[in-house]
Amino acid sequence: MIESGTPESLLLINKMADFLPLIIFMYDLESEEITFLNRQGQNFFGGQHSLIYHSDGFFQSNLHPSDRQAYIEFLKRCFTAADNEAVEQEFRFKQNEEWRWYNQRCLVFTRKNDGSAHVLLNLIEDITERRQNEEILLRFSTALKMTTDSILITDLSNKILDANDAAIKMYGAVQREDLINRDWFTFIKPCDREITTAGMRQVLMNGSLKGKELHIVPHPGQSIPVEVSISIISNARRAFAGLVIITRDISERKKTEEQLRFISSFDVLTHLHNRFSFEEELTELKNGAAPISVLMIDADGLKKINDHFGHVKGDELLIRTADILNKAFSPNDFIARIGGDEFVVLLPGVSLAGLDQSLQQLKKVINLDNKEHADEPPISLSIGAYTAENPGQLQQALFYADERMYTEKAQKKQALAAD
Repeated sequence: MIESGTPESLLLINKMADFLPLIIFMYDLESEEITFLNRQGQNFFGGQHSLIYHSDGFFQSNLHPSDRQAYIEFLKRCFTAADNEAVEQEFRFKQNEEWRWYNQRCLVFTRKNDGSAHVLLNLIEDITERRQNEEILLRFSTALKMTTDSILITDLSNKILDANDAAIKMYGAVQREDLINRDWFTFIKPCDREITTAGMRQVLMNGSLKGKELHIVPHPGQSIPVEVSISIISNARRAFAGLVIITRDISERKKTEEQLRFISSFDVLTHLHNRFSFEEELTELKNGAAPISVLMIDADGLKKINDHFGHVKGDELLIRTADILNKAFSPNDFIARIGGDEFVVLLPGVSLAGLDQSLQQLKKVINLDNKEHADEPPISLSIGAYTAENPGQLQQALFYADERMYTEKAQKKQALAAD
């Protein structure tokens, strides 16, 4: 059984990340160190895990001279990005005496109390092959068959002139002729057409568009997240002749990003928030309104069940406990597993009177669950509760609730010993 916020939970993330053809790392801007790195990242960085963004650090020392200033601007955008805003940059990097192209995507993973970026989540992909293919496609139409990426050739009015096999499949066609003369824009999800139009203006102004994320609709009701890169095809007089549209399915990458976020913020076993997420919630509540009621909860007898029935039964007990808490409290309440058998519930806006009602509701749900699982070991929870009258008392409330929980647990042990 893996406890959240421990090296074991990070190891689980690392194992999953190792299967991806991406360099994944988290960088702490305060300590200026890499705090998480998958196997591909270890090969990429070698032993250099700190000060990587300094002027004489790992990146600037290996970047192509023409890309250094753009990378500095990219970092500035990373540091100031909004929540859930992915910032990305393509650059050339020297690896084994060879210049290779990479695409780096950066998101602010956690923030400091003042709202500034604290930890950055980075995904780096080797796009050397893609860049080479894009350059070839500008000169030779036969390069359509040289890549597994979906490639369309269109005129400047977005009418499809040619498509490779991958594009035929991705856009839901049976044969090439099904796509010819179709308007490429009709495949764009309606909610993404405005940003696509803006992207096309960028193509006409700058000659290309790199890595634009949107959704295509091959068939009614089907939506695929894709990354689109568009380049202008010039004729011998360097006049615009058409467009090369490269479409890459990023469904798996999107799922991976969500999984990484989930594992980092939620307990793997119970799917409740974990300690890391709990600490973030405390920071948010300190800036909120009072009162705030808290419950510290311990699942009684977990060690005994593990010893006598095995860890599978122990895990089932923890899952049942999580299910009880989810049923007893509302979606607006915050529930977390913060240790092996320890849980916490935060009730924003709940006064002392409301706390008593919440405790009664919790006890009712426990009794009902035990009746429904009469052939299983019963759930018994030691509970300590306290109400903070203002956000400044929140830490004190947690302390008192914890003390009350341990007092109740000790009283139960004494009662069992007396029997």
